[in-house]
Amino acid sequence: MKPTTQQLDNLKQVAGQAKRHLSQISEETDDLTVYLVGGAIRDALLGEPVNDLDFVVTGETAESMLDRGFENIEASSYGVLHDETHAEFALARTETKPDDEYGYKSIETHTDGVKIDEDLARRDLTINAMAIKLTHGRPKRIKHDKTESLRPDGWGEVVFIDLFDGLDDLNSGTIRHVSEAFNEDPIRVMRAARYAARFETSPNATVDDVSNLLTSTPFTVDEETKRLMGTVAPELNRMSRERVGMEVIKAMKQAKNPERFWGVLRDTGALAVLAPKLDRGMIVPSGRDKHHSEGNVYKHSMLVMQEMHKYCENEDITGIDRVRRLMMAVVHDLGKVISADDQGGLWSSEPPESFPGHAKMGKSAAKSMGETLGLPVHITNAMSDGCEYHMKIHDLPWWDPHKAIEFIEDHDPEPDVDTPYMATIEELIDLARADHQGRFQHLKVFDSEDEYQMHEDAPEGTAQPIFDADRYLSYIENVRTVIKEVDGYEILRRGTCEEHSTETIENEELAETLSSCEDCRTPGEWVGDKLQNERRKRMTNPN
Repeated sequence: MKPTTQQLDNLKQVAGQAKRHLSQISEETDDLTVYLVGGAIRDALLGEPVNDLDFVVTGETAESMLDRGFENIEASSYGVLHDETHAEFALARTETKPDDEYGYKSIETHTDGVKIDEDLARRDLTINAMAIKLTHGRPKRIKHDKTESLRPDGWGEVVFIDLFDGLDDLNSGTIRHVSEAFNEDPIRVMRAARYAARFETSPNATVDDVSNLLTSTPFTVDEETKRLMGTVAPELNRMSRERVGMEVIKAMKQAKNPERFWGVLRDTGALAVLAPKLDRGMIVPSGRDKHHSEGNVYKHSMLVMQEMHKYCENEDITGIDRVRRLMMAVVHDLGKVISADDQGGLWSSEPPESFPGHAKMGKSAAKSMGETLGLPVHITNAMSDGCEYHMKIHDLPWWDPHKAIEFIEDHDPEPDVDTPYMATIEELIDLARADHQGRFQHLKVFDSEDEYQMHEDAPEGTAQPIFDADRYLSYIENVRTVIKEVDGYEILRRGTCEEHSTETIENEELAETLSSCEDCRTPGEWVGDKLQNERRKRMTNPN
């Protein structure tokens, strides 16, 4: 399949962008044989923004590249250098891994005399194995069957190289491995799952109309590629936790449909390796049928995550804030798996339908999963908090005011903190919303139509309940106002009564004052009444 008219224009634009980059850097590139490779071409063909330019050079050595002014990338063992802007220039390479060795670090790389064809052949997926040759002056004839000559005005000729039908796979929405070399790096299993969650296309795109490429048909993984992924998945246990964590974070940041990421991992056996309790959730009921008709813990967790994803989309919550919320949703019910086992397992004469204490049980399971996935501590802590409080937070508007004040203070991050150490109160409320709506409940449970919404995947006679978030957000705002403004709370913090709180009491006098005044010794009751009155007043008239 040839590129569509729009795709050709997109390729010309990204080629021009690459050529301008080469002409603007101080490193010597005039006689350099250089190719633009990988994600820049893939994203250009999809009509997505191109954020990074990655280059491959042939006919060079690390020493000759250093002589041109390029610099080595620290910790790189396979000839990857960067220019003054930190764009990467890799020597064309091949890779081999001994049969009796495991992990990415055991891969041997070779760069001497390697051609672009060989470099592209060792790449992971066909959609990442396309290249554009950038030339100066008179172009040379490229003897490949699958090339397309492009002529961006003012930049000479560039040649689009597609030796493994990556364009066909891109247009049909197929994730396919290039060769058996796919299994040399187990992280490719996670990358394939990430792309399945990230990219959407249409199998009906025509050669003249690229608009269909932007529809919502998902990418799917080729069956033979799935087989390869299944054979290599056990090796994920040997991989650097940092690399695993980077793939999870990228997947949750980029996904148009995050459920596909976990679904591909599940279907290939990788989920059983990386998150066995989540995988086991497939055989644990999510709860009693009238409240949880979605079936099992895994399906419920995916529905909750999808609800969280929709909320993040609507509220423009992106980046690491989205990752934290999605991961809290994924793990929030892990405790049910532990509880089911503690009650005798699913194959006993009376399999469990309720899971007492599962929130507390899930706390350590979530932490363990976060560590296994190589996630940063702050995300792991948020996941753990999500498990522990996802049930309690539903009762927040009815808590004792002292408890509410203490809890909200503990879960309000310090000003100017980018990544809170634990789950924030907003994240927990978002989880409560997603948890409430991420299930299918029997219609007979509802009192009115205002309490539910229909869902195309819901079994007959069931619907998704609707979460009344305004009640919670209003209450949180009221408590924060109390913390800032109500005198009684400041008195409670100091431990002095209303009369003495207005006096300046030196440290040495404080103990005597507290012991001699009855109200100073027991401020809780009257301060509690004051906070209760403030709460009632503000709940009745929020303005």
